[in-house]
Amino acid sequence: MKHQNKPLIAVLFALFGLAACGPVDFQGQDLALRHDVENNVLELNLTYHGVMAAGSGEDAWSEGRTKEIAKAVEAVEGMAGDRRDFMLIDSFFRFDLDDMETDLHSQLGAEDPGDAQRYLDIVKRFTVKPSQVYLDDMDRIAIHQQIRIDGAIEATAELNKAIHKGLLLWTSEGGSLEKETAGMLDASTANAWIAEAKTGEPWIFWKEQTLVLSVPMSPQSAANLVKSQVSAVAAEQEMHVQKTMSNLIGMISEVQLKDGRLSLRIGPDKQGFLNLRFEQDDRDYLPGLKNAMEAKGFKFMANPAAKH
Repeated sequence: MKHQNKPLIAVLFALFGLAACGPVDFQGQDLALRHDVENNVLELNLTYHGVMAAGSGEDAWSEGRTKEIAKAVEAVEGMAGDRRDFMLIDSFFRFDLDDMETDLHSQLGAEDPGDAQRYLDIVKRFTVKPSQVYLDDMDRIAIHQQIRIDGAIEATAELNKAIHKGLLLWTSEGGSLEKETAGMLDASTANAWIAEAKTGEPWIFWKEQTLVLSVPMSPQSAANLVKSQVSAVAAEQEMHVQKTMSNLIGMISEVQLKDGRLSLRIGPDKQGFLNLRFEQDDRDYLPGLKNAMEAKGFKFMANPAAKH
């Protein structure tokens, strides 16, 4: 793991603290997020490409993975039904909201319930429609999900709290933004991040349908950040990582460095959606899951793309 990625990893674990590794893997994912300003709702559409059973190691990738494939079949059937279960970016970040809600309810009766009630309130904001499960033009399993998150403003505020909490926890355990980013963030920027994390200054918020990311940043840190990202893209050997990084950069509609703050605006398309594709097509597609579902008599839906 590269030095400059450690603070980011700490924040990600704070954001996805309730996530678990799922039994389903996939070769790519399209993510479309829309802020319904009038109804204070976030609409999240996820499309998974090249869906297959998850596993690790040479033995797990063989087509004889009976247990792994059975678990994957159960997960996909649940997604096609009424189970609130989805993944973001990778199977590592699986959110089985029904399981989470059950676990959080059990924690409420504990002597020290911690943040159980707050997390439970977040989980209850999510509505997940039954997924469309179909075979794409390459005869691979694809899944389309529609997710609604009530209280968009409140949900975004909780996201900021999670980031701040994760950063403060990491630094309280000896983490240093300046050291761990190998000087990419200078002392003044690092200190400003810690100060704002303590006061709860929002770093992520909505301006109508535009998502804004705004953090303290000195001119030197901003220059270092640009240099490091350009170098990272140039040095990256994996084509799927290059594509994802390019997609991320392409989402940015405006950049501003003013009064000690770096602000990025991510603007929507004509339908009001922010779109991102995560590429993982370096993974070979294994049809074991598809074969097992067909043998079980699962009825795949018609490919939506075939209608056009």
